[in-house]
Amino acid sequence: MKDPGFLISHEWSNFSTYKGISMIVNQTWKDGNVPEVWQKAPQKTWRKQKCGKTEITYLFWDDLMLRKFINDTFTWFIETYDSYPYNIQRLDVARYFLLFCFGGIYSDLDIACPNAIDNILNSLSALQGIVLMETKPSVVSNDLMIAAKHHPFMEYVIFGLLPAKKNYIISYFTGYCFNGDKTIGGF
Repeated sequence: MKDPGFLISHEWSNFSTYKGISMIVNQTWKDGNVPEVWQKAPQKTWRKQKCGKTEITYLFWDDLMLRKFINDTFTWFIETYDSYPYNIQRLDVARYFLLFCFGGIYSDLDIACPNAIDNILNSLSALQGIVLMETKPSVVSNDLMIAAKHHPFMEYVIFGLLPAKKNYIISYFTGYCFNGDKTIGGF
């Protein structure tokens, strides 16, 4: 597992790609103490992935690393990022920036990868550089996303965050409606 801090000072394009997707898996947690239940199964399935003979780079980001990434790479957004009252809002937003900047895969810690990544990518007949999962009721989820680096959809989502900023009374709805599933499902 690599500390993502090394990326801030390196070229973004050094990662292998497969069908235009960077071979990176990004996962986040508030700190380095990932709950054991997620270390044993879901997280482990992503860490061991290969795409053909290509090793996939696994990047784990905690809150401090994400803030540094946003501050160093997207300085125009840091004031908005810091203004979010709920940490889940910052985490939801950060995943869009990670995928825009690096491409690759974002997966929540509770999502396992039961198949090889290349099998997943090969099964997509019309890969357009973005894969979003639908959940019920008919919402596009942000718990597992695959995107090409600098994909225009991720750019669209990022620039849609500023006017979409709202603060609902209940934190779940604030995250869900303004920068979570409802954000990408609303475009």
